[in-house]
Amino acid sequence: MRKYFIFEGIYLMTSTLAGTDQLWEIVTSGLKTKLSVPGYETFLATAKPLSFNDGVLTLAVPNAFSREWFKERCEEHIVRLLYEELRQSVLLDVQI
Repeated sequence: MRKYFIFEGIYLMTSTLAGTDQLWEIVTSGLKTKLSVPGYETFLATAKPLSFNDGVLTLAVPNAFSREWFKERCEEHIVRLLYEELRQSVLLDVQI
């Protein structure tokens, strides 16, 4: 199984949860200024990164409403932030 991590902005093969957490930190930092405080605390702070494999960032959220909120309000921003960091297309998979 191929895995990945980020080193100085370069997408490299091999990964740990630390690499996924690093990606999530990029996302949360980038979105913090774009979201209201309640939106950030309610949705972004409760989401947990599960994995980043083969260009897919998988997040866990607490319920279906949160999943729809991510898909409608954040997916485009998250994909763009990660593209800017990784210089490759990224997909977002939001799971309950």
